[in-house]
Amino acid sequence: MIAPRVTICVFAPSEGAASPFSEALAPSFALRWTSDAGEISHDDDLILVAGWRKDDSAACRAARAQTNTPIILVAHKATSRAVIDGLQAGADLVVPANIQPSELQARIRAMIRRNRMSSSADAFRILRFSDSTS
Repeated sequence: MIAPRVTICVFAPSEGAASPFSEALAPSFALRWTSDAGEISHDDDLILVAGWRKDDSAACRAARAQTNTPIILVAHKATSRAVIDGLQAGADLVVPANIQPSELQARIRAMIRRNRMSSSADAFRILRFSDSTS
């Protein structure tokens, strides 16, 4: 059985800002780009917030308001303050803008794997609870 392709929403202010990530990730993942937080879907497996420069945290908050889907924030500045701000804004992971594509791919796969395992475990618990009440 072929595993479904992972869908990543690249939430960036422009296609140009999304381009470096799109080029690096397109061979391995199904990508779509949006600059409108309202277009972020629960069907996405992961949200990659990138290219917002000074508005990294605001963009991350807007994305988090739409979904509980895992969010990776590509921080314009790789400072401790930027990481803290990004995590407080709702990112699950904050990475520097100069991250190597192979490392970003590995981090995405790990995050998707953890999210799917967590979702499966939650569904199993609900199923077991339902079975015991009948």
